[in-house]
Amino acid sequence: MRATISFDVDIEKVSTTMWALVLEEAANLGETQVKLENADQENLMEELSRVIERLSETTSQLGQYQQMLAGFERARLETILPAPASEDEATQAGQPASNLGEVRDAIRNMKSFDGFLEAINNNSPEEEGNHDPEEG
Repeated sequence: MRATISFDVDIEKVSTTMWALVLEEAANLGETQVKLENADQENLMEELSRVIERLSETTSQLGQYQQMLAGFERARLETILPAPASEDEATQAGQPASNLGEVRDAIRNMKSFDGFLEAINNNSPEEEGNHDPEEG
């Protein structure tokens, strides 16, 4: 089961917060390695299928974190160091399509992160006791 969460964090703490999330996924990798090392040889196919599924989930989650960090970095750089417009770009209405695409990606990544953080905020105390450690 998956959840989308959203919460506010000071901009200075984004890196630390993301680092904590990445470390959680690293722990999943360690647990997966132990499961593989202790796999029952009689049921190796079944155990291997579960390990591959867990690795796929972890890889997907790490990929989401990478995209979110890239979006934050782009947004931060665009805010701090705006790129000067060329003469051709200055005559066009709005932003160039390549920059607009990058802005859309950053917004999409930020919305994904907001949703992720919102689900954490909405997680009630009674739900926390029912968390299955096998699910990420």
